[in-house]
Amino acid sequence: LLQDADEGLKTLAKEAESASQALAKMLGSGDGAGHAELLCQVRLQGVVAALQVHLEKTGSKPDLLFNDIAGGKPAGQAEFSKWLSKVSELTGEEDAALTQEQAELLWPRVCGGKASLEAADLKLLLRPRLVCTMGTSAWNAQQEGNELGKVELGEVVEVIKDGDPRFQCLLSRDGSTAWVEAKTETGKSAFKTAGAAAGQVQSIDAFVKAISSRCSDAAAAADAKAAQVAAGAKHGPLSEVRPKLLEVSGKLKQELAGLDVSKKKLAAVKAALDQDRQAELKTLREERCKAFAEKSVREGTETVDTAETKAAEVKNLKPEELKEKGPVELEALKRRADEALGSLAQAKAVVAKLIEAHEAHKGPSRNLLLEARVELTKLASRVNSAEQRCRTATEALRTAHTQVVKSATFVAKRSLRQSFRQSGISADAAFAKASQGGAQISRSQFQKFVSTLPDHEVSDEQASLVYDDVGRYGLSKLSFMRAMQEYVVCALQVTMTDSYEISSSSTVRKMEKMECFEVLEGPREDAETKVQRVRGRALRDNATGWVTVKGNQGSAFLKPKPKPLLVATAETDMLKSPGTGSPAFRLQVDEVLELLEGPREESLEPSVFLPAKAAKDGVEGYVLQSEISGSQSAEPSDKFYVCRSAIAMTDGFDLKSCKVVRKVAAGETLEVLQDQAEKADAGLAITRLKFRATRDSKEGWVTIKGNQGTVYLEASSSHYIVEQGAPLRAAAALDADVVRQLDASEAFESQGEAIQVTPDPRLVMQARSFDQEKVGWITFAKGPSAPLRPWTQRVRCQAPVDLTSAFVASEGAVMKQATPGEVFEVIEGPSFESSTGVRRIRCATAEHGVVGWASLRDSSGSLTMEAM
Repeated sequence: LLQDADEGLKTLAKEAESASQALAKMLGSGDGAGHAELLCQVRLQGVVAALQVHLEKTGSKPDLLFNDIAGGKPAGQAEFSKWLSKVSELTGEEDAALTQEQAELLWPRVCGGKASLEAADLKLLLRPRLVCTMGTSAWNAQQEGNELGKVELGEVVEVIKDGDPRFQCLLSRDGSTAWVEAKTETGKSAFKTAGAAAGQVQSIDAFVKAISSRCSDAAAAADAKAAQVAAGAKHGPLSEVRPKLLEVSGKLKQELAGLDVSKKKLAAVKAALDQDRQAELKTLREERCKAFAEKSVREGTETVDTAETKAAEVKNLKPEELKEKGPVELEALKRRADEALGSLAQAKAVVAKLIEAHEAHKGPSRNLLLEARVELTKLASRVNSAEQRCRTATEALRTAHTQVVKSATFVAKRSLRQSFRQSGISADAAFAKASQGGAQISRSQFQKFVSTLPDHEVSDEQASLVYDDVGRYGLSKLSFMRAMQEYVVCALQVTMTDSYEISSSSTVRKMEKMECFEVLEGPREDAETKVQRVRGRALRDNATGWVTVKGNQGSAFLKPKPKPLLVATAETDMLKSPGTGSPAFRLQVDEVLELLEGPREESLEPSVFLPAKAAKDGVEGYVLQSEISGSQSAEPSDKFYVCRSAIAMTDGFDLKSCKVVRKVAAGETLEVLQDQAEKADAGLAITRLKFRATRDSKEGWVTIKGNQGTVYLEASSSHYIVEQGAPLRAAAALDADVVRQLDASEAFESQGEAIQVTPDPRLVMQARSFDQEKVGWITFAKGPSAPLRPWTQRVRCQAPVDLTSAFVASEGAVMKQATPGEVFEVIEGPSFESSTGVRRIRCATAEHGVVGWASLRDSSGSLTMEAM
């Protein structure tokens, strides 16, 4: 008893001394420096915990995080401290908030006395931190070794090296290293991820509490043993043990009293640290709220002031004043009005976003934003009023612009198209030349290009009108082609002839109503008849010739039509030639194409299917008749017999000397071997032939007809042999699933009359991708699952979608949210945006001008904008 008590006392005294030393080391000299150091620890713990959670959420790595500090290069104190003060914003964790000064104080603890911070230092800082959930032993080696002591419940460790069953770690209580077992003897985990508050203070507190608990238990046990000894032995050796046990109990209680003092010190330290840190965080919250409020009001005010200044420049002209203005001047006035309205719309979006940010702000400092929210609400009212005044002021201007400018633009565009066609240059080459290899043509570049075209009288001012009509938001290649190329649609059936003179020309063919026609020359007008004619090509079949635009009785045969475009509804292959050519390129979803030829209907030959059952295994399906022998009119084979009554197959003709190969069951199919005639047995009055069973390929002689007139085998008129092999389909359709492949020379039995299937007509067209600049053919059936559909520059919103100020949605402000049913003009795109993996379009409306960029599909792949 005494030996056990003494050993327990020594162990607990040693542990208590270790706890006291760790506590003293942590508290320092008591002059306040220790508290400041601990406060730095708490700050750093919050930063580390926030970064670890951030890495786990984003799937990032410390190396990538290090790149943000100084572009991947070693970071100095200034760079690191600046980055550290922004960690709270990066991670969204308030416990990581620091001032610049506080961040600078953490530099020595992170860099370890070095002049710069390396990636390895950040990895060391962010190594896993765990808290003990079940007390476990600490060892001096990964395998076997000596036990150093215990890691107590609640203690924090930093993982240095992973291992199984032990891992190496740093004990937060005193900075020593040890190997600990990750799991208990029952297989449960002994550790879990530590939180932001986990650090040295928590570790020492847990260590002290555990030792205190063991001291208390040991003192109680010594008292209980002493009482037992006193009751059981008043004389003799045991009676002398009691005083010594009570002495051990007294020493344990002394240790316990010292540990209680340590616990009180720790409680005071924890309370002081928590109070000081919470006060810091409160001050930081308030300062950031004030800065956020000031910045929001300043940004909103500057935006609204700029928009109001532009709106004030728009003159309120009366209708009689506008009558004196020419088309060029009206266009300039309209452009300034559109710019002012666009600026006001952007200001509205900015203010709305700022108000939304204020509404989303949570926390105890929210009341500090009240005054700023009031100011932002006033700004929203100001910009709404300015927008309404601007619209009212420009209403008469818009009416005059529509009447005068559109008419002048139409005349100038018609003249330019005729001149462009006379130049003989292709649209691709013309765009490349005019844009000087760029993605868009500027106004001055367009005017310069127009000046190089032959035989026209379009001035720079008129060219500017055309530019504003087709590319006022930027003249892309598609917009340029739509401006220079002319397409019409047949309003009535009209004849296409091979020459201009109607009387002396021959008919090429009739053009049907709604056919599309590209104008290549003209119009030319007959002086006597006043009939206008144009030369061009019909897109349906590429036929070229002359067509009358308008008859001398006033009938319009051709009407203007936008350039025909298509959009892909699904990924699909474009072929090098129509029908079954090899792939030319693969179309992506929502990719836009230029229609070059087609669409025209292509009628397919009917397919004839035979319902079939394979003779070998009885599998049923349908066989395309042309795949049986290479022609549509396959004939049944005369080499097959069907067993009508069970009979034996033997290895020889003579029944007296042969042996039975196997029994042939009723319904089995047998194939005659080579060309042979029925062989009769004169003695038995029977006929026999040598066969091969289709079921298992066994060969032998079988009686066809017995001597009593019994018919055992009967020639089949419904069996066919597949010459080259053919698929056995699940249904009478070319695209049906294949049940299995019939091998060459395999037999099947027809199960009924042949079925003729006439496929639906298919559309054939040739098109060119704008994105890939490649040409290909495609053939497909009509219907809702068609891989292409017409694309226009007008779209209707199908589902709510944000319109943003930038092409990359995450880089711009939300200008507005489009609602289902809204109609927009597409002024740019669709263009592929790699970060989201969808195509985006730039939208505008007649009322608001440019609105913003919208995604054609949402994250689930559903359409948000659909071409009208």
